[in-house]
Amino acid sequence: MDAIGLWAIAERTPDRAAVIEPDGRVVSYAGLAAEADRYGRGLRALGLTVGDAVAGLLPNSATALAVYFAAIETGLYVVPVNWHQVTAEVGYILGDSTAGAFVVHERFAAMAAGAADLAGIKHRFAVGAVPGFEPLSGLGDDGSAGRPHPRTHGAPMLYTSGTSGRPKGVRRPLTGMDPDDAAVMATWFFSLFGLAPYDDHVHLCGSPLYHTAVLNFAAISIQLGHPVVLMDGWDPQEALRLIERYEPPAPCYLEVPPRAAVGHGATEAPRGVLFHRYAIDAAGLITSARIVPPTSQNQASIEDDLRRFVAGRLDLDDERLTRQCEQAIRNYDPCISCSTHFLDLTIDRG
Repeated sequence: MDAIGLWAIAERTPDRAAVIEPDGRVVSYAGLAAEADRYGRGLRALGLTVGDAVAGLLPNSATALAVYFAAIETGLYVVPVNWHQVTAEVGYILGDSTAGAFVVHERFAAMAAGAADLAGIKHRFAVGAVPGFEPLSGLGDDGSAGRPHPRTHGAPMLYTSGTSGRPKGVRRPLTGMDPDDAAVMATWFFSLFGLAPYDDHVHLCGSPLYHTAVLNFAAISIQLGHPVVLMDGWDPQEALRLIERYEPPAPCYLEVPPRAAVGHGATEAPRGVLFHRYAIDAAGLITSARIVPPTSQNQASIEDDLRRFVAGRLDLDDERLTRQCEQAIRNYDPCISCSTHFLDLTIDRG
């Protein structure tokens, strides 16, 4: 097997595409590794040490992934912050995670400074112009090109949506592994989907990188030599355009003679149990499929609760009422409520 991992691939095939930005810009493995190294050196120079945290309020971008890999190679916790939250919520996460540095994008400038003030963050960096924040381009720009030292494996620290009170961060113990050696551990997970290193797989990412699964799939893809195509937000037409541009590689699987059958199962999900059932005909085509996620199981109760909830709050303006309805729905913790602005509330006050 060829060497895997961001830095090994960057050394072996530096021009290989690692990330395709939402605007179409291609970032090579060498470019992504160099950016991660620069941020890693900069964070070290600020005084951050193993076990400290760096938080990011960033859209889907190569920068977000570079900050992630900078933390991974320096023993830091990286805290991707949900940018759908309000200033007080972001400030709480910054303080609770004890973030020693905060990296933001200018599109979130309105909440970034207030949240940083609430948490007392000293080291602030921005992509673009944000008052009170230093340009991220200067972080680690010391004229060198080396990797940060010492190098030890960091970890993501991600927060729940806070349906039972404050958001809760998941802070796993650090392993102390060499970041390059740890890359091989990613192979077993993707093997469950028939994916292998350098198999010409391309990963399309249409959800925010602050989600656990979304970030893990993107990071593992890069570690295994799979380019990651980032979307700025979910748009079906844009997704179809990107998929149509994809040129499939030669088959990397074994042919299996199909037969008619029915399969079903129950899979544990973060928010309950996912039930699924599939029927396949003799040609191997799926003739019917039914997937019942936890949110669907709770939908009748959600709708009933919303009817009761809204009836007593019609004195609120549309914006506040929409916000409070979102919070009510989040009591059921459906995944869609924390990944998108999902609620289209139309109020007839006549």
